[in-house]
Amino acid sequence: TDSYNVGVITATQADIGNGGLDVDGHTELDNVNIAGVTTHNEDVWFKGATSNRDAYWDKSDNSLEFYDNAKAAFGTNSKATLHHSGAQFFISNTQGGLYLQNDNKNAILVTPTNQIWLYHNNVIKFKTETSGVSIVGTTTTGQLAVTGVSTFTGNIDANGDLDVDGHTNLDNVSVAGV
Repeated sequence: TDSYNVGVITATQADIGNGGLDVDGHTELDNVNIAGVTTHNEDVWFKGATSNRDAYWDKSDNSLEFYDNAKAAFGTNSKATLHHSGAQFFISNTQGGLYLQNDNKNAILVTPTNQIWLYHNNVIKFKTETSGVSIVGTTTTGQLAVTGVSTFTGNIDANGDLDVDGHTNLDNVSVAGV
């Protein structure tokens, strides 16, 4: 309970008790185990195992900043990560789908089988498939160039001139207004 000013103390073990320890100035601790609340009032630097792969809480910017190639990991066993390589930004997911949502509605889904689904108002409109793409709804385009074989099911309405080059098989033709 007494207070002494004794200068430098070198110890291999110390029991401070319930009174607490107040250190003014620089302190280096090799191994710290903290039980309870820890409050950091300034910047905090999290050192990575590899040089320059650190994370840093910048109080003045109110942001947690990650150096290049330092990852933010999510889920048990880091199933999802975010990182910047210095030139590219990566979002990586190893289990389930990867969703981008807006206002709690699906906008983009990358499925576990690597299909890409695009949504409008939480409804699928565009899907990549192994054979190409699948579009749901009306497609509006200023110009469309189709190469290869095209198969249409249902009615085709061509409002304007139709120019067909090459051999054409027509099973049932009805011509009006000629």
